[in-house]
Amino acid sequence: MSDKLSFWIRAVLAAVAAVLLPVILKLILRAELSWILLVLLVFGKIALAIPSARLRGLPARACRILSILYTLGFAAVVLTGILITPYSAYGIWFESVQDGESRGVVSILIVLLAAVFSSALAGRFLRSPFLLPLYGQLLIAGGLLSLVYQIRPFYILLLCLLTLGTLVLSLRFVAQTNRLRNLAAFFLLFLALLALSWLPMLIAEPRGSRIVDQQLHPGLRQTVVAVFPRFPLLYGIPGFGYGFESKRLGGTPILSDAPIFEIQGQPGQRLYLRTAAYTTYDGQSWGKREEADSSVGMDDDTREGAGADEQSKLVPLSPGEIPSSSVRITLLTEYYTLLPFTLNTRSIHLPEEQIEGISGSFEQGYLLAEPLRSDQSIYLQYGQRLRDSGTEAPVLSAETANSYLELPNRLSPELTALARQLTDPSSDTRSTLRNIERYLAQNYTYNLEAERTPIGADFVDTFLFQHREGYCVHFASSFVILARLNGIPSRYATGFLAALPGGSPPFEDVRQPGLGTVSGLSSHAWPEVWLKDRGWTAWEATTAVNPSYYEEMGEDLLYEYGRVGNRLTNRQLRAILGREPLSREQTTSWSWGFNWQIFLLAIPALALLFIALLAIRRYGILVRVSLRPDRRSAMKVIAKIASAFHRQGVAFPDTLGWVRWARGACRDAPHLEPYVSRLLVVVQRLVYSNRSFRRRDLHYLRTFYLRFCAAIR
Repeated sequence: MSDKLSFWIRAVLAAVAAVLLPVILKLILRAELSWILLVLLVFGKIALAIPSARLRGLPARACRILSILYTLGFAAVVLTGILITPYSAYGIWFESVQDGESRGVVSILIVLLAAVFSSALAGRFLRSPFLLPLYGQLLIAGGLLSLVYQIRPFYILLLCLLTLGTLVLSLRFVAQTNRLRNLAAFFLLFLALLALSWLPMLIAEPRGSRIVDQQLHPGLRQTVVAVFPRFPLLYGIPGFGYGFESKRLGGTPILSDAPIFEIQGQPGQRLYLRTAAYTTYDGQSWGKREEADSSVGMDDDTREGAGADEQSKLVPLSPGEIPSSSVRITLLTEYYTLLPFTLNTRSIHLPEEQIEGISGSFEQGYLLAEPLRSDQSIYLQYGQRLRDSGTEAPVLSAETANSYLELPNRLSPELTALARQLTDPSSDTRSTLRNIERYLAQNYTYNLEAERTPIGADFVDTFLFQHREGYCVHFASSFVILARLNGIPSRYATGFLAALPGGSPPFEDVRQPGLGTVSGLSSHAWPEVWLKDRGWTAWEATTAVNPSYYEEMGEDLLYEYGRVGNRLTNRQLRAILGREPLSREQTTSWSWGFNWQIFLLAIPALALLFIALLAIRRYGILVRVSLRPDRRSAMKVIAKIASAFHRQGVAFPDTLGWVRWARGACRDAPHLEPYVSRLLVVVQRLVYSNRSFRRRDLHYLRTFYLRFCAAIR
């Protein structure tokens, strides 16, 4: 068999070895990872490993460097995804593996981790005997399967592989006279490591790293999101892509179109699904006031239309029970830790395990200790509105009302003057609120790519008097502050605005009216205001998502006021207005989309790289990477020249002497005689004389090496 044929057989084996383990794990873990993307990621490494093993000289070194950088970059992306994935995701995933229902972001991470290791080791098939890379691949497979399933057969497999490796090392690399003693030492060390590896399992089940989650994860997550905002969306990491930052307001939000909820309600219904409400505003962020009582009960004075003797409650959902006349919310994402509900919800029916350990309140939102899982459902039941029930008006205590009227310590005179300008002359609360709504509609532009507020500047003040464009966070925050300046208790709420399909365009062909899907694009922020005759009421401050400011033009909506028409803003508005129905399977993480612009840019870039490598190879262009202009660097080049000719069968100069070495170097290549003669002069000047160092000598040594030695391996 020819060397060329043997090499390509090795290349095929390397490609198969690189892709086999990731493909098997993708199938058994049901990872939602594009097949095309997985194959390209793995074969990208092989495509760089093949020329680095086939070529010679500088092109081979360039491909080898690119191959190493590719592996390091690939590993860094996967490791970052592992570290910024919440601890709870691992706990839920390990439980799902035991139930035979593994899927989600951790499955993707495991497959990509296997792709990193298998592709990095597969290149060894091109240079080493088959047994070594094959052993490495089996060791990786055993380790990952033991990590995933944590059952005895895979631990035994991993133990056998490690034992085999220990025996080979002790017999292969230890002197024969010391083999028994070193074998015993290796065996004892192996037993100690094995005992240490089993110790954590005896203490607790492996569910993730709390150290990573509580110490490393927050800082790394903040850094990654600040530098690469869309990075978490590559994996579909829970907690990213369907909300707005409350710690520092503004900036372009990163919203995912991956489905989160499926909602069954009344056709054409619009639901403000609140997940959190904030009371305090300091000029740059919203926060929650501390509550003395974080019990599960819903406070009497915080519910729309709530009387003093009514009790809203969380109700355990019995198996098979479906509350009548309720809204069903089914989770589509991997898990969700917040509880979505509306202001007029009277009871929330949810699985009993989710009720245990729940924290928060109806006023500020609930945090689930046991998150909702994929395909789990909750049900919202409503009560009568106050004006229909005939009960007494709700009362907001003076202390509570004052907390909803708090303002930052420093307010600009312009903001105070604007609030007075919008006050209704008759002091009617609703008229004042409508004045604020109309003022925001007529004077400010909706733009999801709004400019970020400068550090230290007041968020509301900057929006109202400088930038004059923003999205729901800007409009809702400004509305709340202007309402509070007019003495109207109000708060800032976040969650989702769900528009359920009706029978009109573009939903006239939907199979089931009233069944809608909510994604991160439906994320919304709005003010909640206290009306004396109704209690807490959601008031839409963002004009661009308020249907009353649109006119029907066939199947299109004509907006009454101007807004920025960029792609990101239009996509989000169409989703939040319910003009683009989503399906449960519309978007999955790591979906593959071909970008022709990147492809067209990559072709000339690769062509230029190839031309540069040819020029370096053909014309001996000097590459000054690690060599300094001194005598020591020159000696390094002389040693490389001698080593290159030694691989051609010429003995080292230390054995022959330089004169005899020169004759041997020119024996099979007479055309080298003038170049070797000058090389001897340079070597004599550098090694055997006290003359000062000359840059031109190092220049000649580099040129000689690049032209005559770099291709010798």
